[in-house]
Amino acid sequence: MLAGGPPQSVAAYPENDRDFHAVKKDKWAERKACFIVPKCLYFPLSPNADFCHFAGIRFAMYVLFVPPFGGGKEILMKIAILNGSPRIENTAAMVNAFSEGAKEAGHEVEILHVGRMKIGGCLGCEYCHGKGGGQCVQKDDMEKVMPSYKEADMIVYASPIYYFDVTAQLSAAMQRVYAIGKPAKAKKAALLLSSGSPNPYNGAIATYKDMLAYMGVENAGIFTAAGDENGSEAKLAEIRNFAKGL
Repeated sequence: MLAGGPPQSVAAYPENDRDFHAVKKDKWAERKACFIVPKCLYFPLSPNADFCHFAGIRFAMYVLFVPPFGGGKEILMKIAILNGSPRIENTAAMVNAFSEGAKEAGHEVEILHVGRMKIGGCLGCEYCHGKGGGQCVQKDDMEKVMPSYKEADMIVYASPIYYFDVTAQLSAAMQRVYAIGKPAKAKKAALLLSSGSPNPYNGAIATYKDMLAYMGVENAGIFTAAGDENGSEAKLAEIRNFAKGL
C-alpha cells in the first residue's frame, strides 16, 4: 500500500489454505500486484462470506486491513555538506544549524568532514580524462566524498576563513571535482563562511560563484559569520530558517 491510502482492500484466497494467501491491490494503488500475507490478518465480510470459483477452486472473499507504509516525511532533496573545517567550533555550529533546518523540512542531509580527511590537491595529470574515465589517479579520502557529491541534489560548502579563502582541505576537495567536471544531479548550492575578522570573504565568494556559473548550478544563498556573530543564536536561527525554507 502507498502511504496515506485507504486502509483496506478486498482479497480472494482458497478456503483450505491455512498459511498464506495472495492479495491483489485495489485500483487506488494504481498498479496491480500480488502480495503473500498471513491468513490471520483477514476476517470475512460477513458470517456467510461470498464465494467465487477460479480453475475449479472455491475462493472466499475477505477484507484485509493493512496500515500504510512509511508515515514519515517524503525526502525532498539529498543535500551533501562539505565541511572544510578541521575543528569543531564555529563552522560546525553553522553546519549543524543548516542540517537541523533542512531535516525538519524533509530533506536528507549528509555531512562530509573534508577538513579532517586526507585529500590531495589536483595534480593536473589528466588521468581522470583519459584512462581513468572520470576516476582520479589518487586513492585517498576523496573516494568517500565523490559518491555523495554525485548523488546530491544540493551541495553546501562550509569553511572558516583562515587566510582570505576557504581552507586548503576544502579547496582540494572542490578542485578534485575536476575529475568529473560537474556534479551529476545538483541544481542548487549554498556557502557558509566563518571568520574572526569582518569581510575577508571576497576570494572565497568569487571562487564559489565562478564555479557555480561553470557548473550551471543555482546559488541558493551565502551566509557569513564574523567575530561575535559566530555561535550567536540570531545567526544560527537565520541559517536554520533558510534551510527549513528550501
